[in-house]
Formats: sequence, C-alpha cells, structure tokens
Amino acid sequence: MSAQKSAVPAENNEEAAQTEEMECLIVGVWVAEGASFKDRVEYKQNGTYIEYSENGNKYYNWEIYTETTKSGLTISKLIVQGNNHNFSYSINAIGEERMVLVYMTGGHLSRNPYTRQ
Repeated sequence: MSAQKSAVPAENNEEAAQTEEMECLIVGVWVAEGASFKDRVEYKQNGTYIEYSENGNKYYNWEIYTETTKSGLTISKLIVQGNNHNFSYSINAIGEERMVLVYMTGGHLSRNPYTRQ
C-alpha cells in the first residue's frame, strides 16, 4: 500500500518492496530529538506532510524512492516538497519508534533523529 507513486521507478522487486515498507513505516506523527510536541511533523498515508508549529502549520507532499547505485549500494530518499520548497533527505534508519534523516546543509551532513509519537 504505497503512499504515493515513486518519482523514480524501482529497478526491481526488492527496491519496490523496500520503498513500500518505508512508506508504511513513515506514516504517523514524529518529533525531532530535543524538540517539543508542538513542533511535530506528520506524514499522512495520502502523501501529505504537515509541519506543526506555534507560528502556523505548513503543508507539503512527500514521497520515498529507493535506488541501487552501480556499485550495488541501495539508497532510500525522502522528498518533501511544496510551497516553493524542495527538501531531499537520505533515510539513514527507520523503524516503528525511531527514524533518522540525513541531509546536506552548509557543506556538511546533518543527522536528524525523530521519535514516533
């Protein structure tokens, strides 16, 4: 049960299965480590992403795709886009209770751990 069609089609059944599993796992409410519940994010099954904040909520769309490099490394990406913003994260880890997203910022990698609420 895929939240949204992948932007990049999976090359094989293993990539498709991994993408579908991650799409199922990400659905729910998450809070970044050290943040308050007021500043949570929610990934909805229909592909909608809501960023809650005391300053007002922001709405985006999300999708996950998985690809295998020529060297055989499998990489899963989370794309969050909308309102003239486009964020691309590597999914470092995702499970029932914890998720770690990695993105490039200011020339270095930033790891963002989240806990499911």
